[in-house]
Amino acid sequence: MIKFEKKLFSNEDIDGFIELSKSEFLRTKGMKNSKFIEWKFILNPLGKSNYFYFKFKDNLVGRIMSAQYPGKLAMDKKILKSFCLSDLFIKKNYRQLSNLKTLYTKCLDETNGVVFHSSNENSEKFYTKILNKKKFFDLISCGLPLSLKPLKKYNLFVKSIYCIFINIYLFHLFILKKIGQLFSKCKIEHNKNIFFDEDVKKLIDLTFYNGECFFYKDSKFFDWRYKPYENVHFLKIYKSQKLIGYIILVETEVLELKNMIIIDFLFLKNLSLLDRFKIKNKIIEISKRNSCDTIYSLGNKNNHMFQNIIGYPFFNLPDTLLPHSNPMFIHNLPEKNYAQVANINFTISDFDYF
Repeated sequence: MIKFEKKLFSNEDIDGFIELSKSEFLRTKGMKNSKFIEWKFILNPLGKSNYFYFKFKDNLVGRIMSAQYPGKLAMDKKILKSFCLSDLFIKKNYRQLSNLKTLYTKCLDETNGVVFHSSNENSEKFYTKILNKKKFFDLISCGLPLSLKPLKKYNLFVKSIYCIFINIYLFHLFILKKIGQLFSKCKIEHNKNIFFDEDVKKLIDLTFYNGECFFYKDSKFFDWRYKPYENVHFLKIYKSQKLIGYIILVETEVLELKNMIIIDFLFLKNLSLLDRFKIKNKIIEISKRNSCDTIYSLGNKNNHMFQNIIGYPFFNLPDTLLPHSNPMFIHNLPEKNYAQVANINFTISDFDYF
């Protein structure tokens, strides 16, 4: 007899969580690390995660989490509780459609707040075709390869051509950077630690009172969300001595690559072409100095803030070069908010990638 249950995740559940994760290869190594699991699901300042699971003969065989990962959803100058559906995993012998559907539905029905989640190339069909769930928007990727490591599967000829191309490309950026510095009026403050000061609070509050749709973050969230990263960079962007935006970069290794991840960003307005160019050149400079193989970011293509990140000199990365596409699904939200949430500023920090 299979029974589906719910509880708040606790330290007593960590061993069972890891044991289930060990039953199959998972690309996310953190799901087998007790300290990471505790940080992710228990130590969140907004509260412990909801843990939905089912057992067969007292053995844990399936789970899904709804975690208050994104902070709080700001919309129409209101704050809503929001959750990230996370770490769905069912043992191979128990992956009947009925089990998957029951676990997923229970999670949505018994989570008291708005629920966000993405999908992979396999589960997207389950959500859209079988459950008829609405896809609200797509996250698109952008970045820049800085070494030959991302091209390791290609032959020597392709690597040689790319090596010539990237060196010419970076050199022309260096020349344009020197010219652009004469005209761009924004000032970039580079910090090697992440902090929540009065300027950052004012920026977030102004964004809120402007009626933007984004995830509202406070000092406790900053302290918790960026704690796992050892090497970080906090870029504060000023114009006329006023903070008009910030960008948070973290260095992390994924798929044997050292990556500079643009994990979070917030802007009061759309920046000029010259200001965008200056900021992105600063990111390239920091990444090269730290011997990174790639620069990578992800965002909602419908949102105006992400327009300050994508585009030249970064490249949009097609889904064919990535593990899977990133459609976003949203649940437990009134229909009157559908149009606004489709334009939300959604960053990597707002869910559990990297």
